[in-house]
Amino acid sequence: MPWNILPALVDEVCCDHGGRVALLADGLNVGVVGHMLELDGLRSAPAEEGMAVHLLGGQRLKLLETLERSPAGGRLAAFEPVDDEPLSVHEQRQLEEEAVAARAFISGGGGSENWELLLCHLDEELLFDVEELANPMAHPLWIKAAAVPDDPVDLGFWLACRLPLTTSLRFHLLALSCPLKRLRDVVDALRLLCDPSRADGRQLAKFEVLWHTAEASGCEVEPPRAIIHWRGGGVARASRY
Repeated sequence: MPWNILPALVDEVCCDHGGRVALLADGLNVGVVGHMLELDGLRSAPAEEGMAVHLLGGQRLKLLETLERSPAGGRLAAFEPVDDEPLSVHEQRQLEEEAVAARAFISGGGGSENWELLLCHLDEELLFDVEELANPMAHPLWIKAAAVPDDPVDLGFWLACRLPLTTSLRFHLLALSCPLKRLRDVVDALRLLCDPSRADGRQLAKFEVLWHTAEASGCEVEPPRAIIHWRGGGVARASRY
């Protein structure tokens, strides 16, 4: 996701923190470590205004407390790692079965006219009038990251970042410490995207489909897009776990 950062702060992160920076969305307490990738001699020469800095996400972190600011203006903070819970042999088998189901949904294309796999930070307002190097699709690992992961755990994260979900549901999935629960919820979201009528069933009662519609402006209106959200209104949530 493109954002503006002062060259002095880039140099401070590279020199004092090994090129690592914690990334958290506003109002959330779980994020990831972003590793600055070497670009245009970033590590051998001072950063300059207009230079593009690409990050590679890593370990998940939970914010414990914010501290003072650094000399370059960065916010220091205390974190603890967020790791997935180990699974039993039976749970690992269930995880692999869920991964098979997830791949079947995304390869089958059933109902995909209402949704698409798109990274959650590729909103139109973020890409509007952005310089080429600041475009997320210009990231050197863009093509590699677009490939569907083979590992079931990685697949759960990959889909949670790309399915059309509300922010609260996406954060819930990405912050979960159980990979089986995460992938089960992802598969349930896929089931609902492919067949929105399933929201009336007991098994998927915790989710509902919101339809995002374009505003009419005298021109051809785009078809509505499905977005999965927690079911509200006091309706009891049923879970598969």
